[in-house]
Amino acid sequence: NAIVGSFVDGKVLKVETAQDLPVRMSVNGIIENSLLDISVDNFYLDFSKVTDFISFPFFKAITGFAYGNLHIGGFSTDPEFSGDLIAQDLLFSVPNYANENLFSKQIKIDVEDNAFVINNLVARVKKGYVDATIRFDFDRWSLYEVEVDVNTRGSTLVPGKFIMSIMQFEGNVALDLNIDVILSEGVTVTGSIFGQDVDGILTPFSGNDEEAPVEESFFYTKVDLDMLLGQHGQVFFPNKESPMLKALIN
Repeated sequence: NAIVGSFVDGKVLKVETAQDLPVRMSVNGIIENSLLDISVDNFYLDFSKVTDFISFPFFKAITGFAYGNLHIGGFSTDPEFSGDLIAQDLLFSVPNYANENLFSKQIKIDVEDNAFVINNLVARVKKGYVDATIRFDFDRWSLYEVEVDVNTRGSTLVPGKFIMSIMQFEGNVALDLNIDVILSEGVTVTGSIFGQDVDGILTPFSGNDEEAPVEESFFYTKVDLDMLLGQHGQVFFPNKESPMLKALIN
């Protein structure tokens, strides 16, 4: 069997998974009077087999694996997570902010106070490197907030892009950003970006189309950026394929 488990006397939990599954673990613990005392040992995750399930506009795992141990305490309605995880040989993308995939040899994940925290992440993208700190905060059993501090090293330029409702650009960038995503509300981006060889696209406001259906959305995007564009940049309106307006930045 792929998964074997038991729940004895309404309180003793035991689960074992087969070794050929993409997610493997050994779970032992007690659930009594809504109190949890559960150990998740020998946890193993193959990102290449679950990439469609670990995919957000700001992050997508492609290949690599993770392993470690976790403990779940507290109440069943308000659990408390703790433990240590390691991600190894992780290839991932940041769809809204980078055109190229990023690679990190090893990432240490500290789990405490219902947060999964990555300090001192180093990722290679083409010939450059970015450094980042990432924090995943949980509200009960659900991921609530993701906060990312990311910057390129020195004057290094890496291939990047940025997508907003009325503008997007891509090119070689140096950046120092804070990205705060509250999954039920929206995203806030602050910091600075320097771009070289940048192509920018200004898109018209969709609100001018009276026949277009109106979709009500409460997910916001707030941006407070210092942006400096270097030489060899271009700006297109309303698209790059057949622009009505094209401007060169020298």
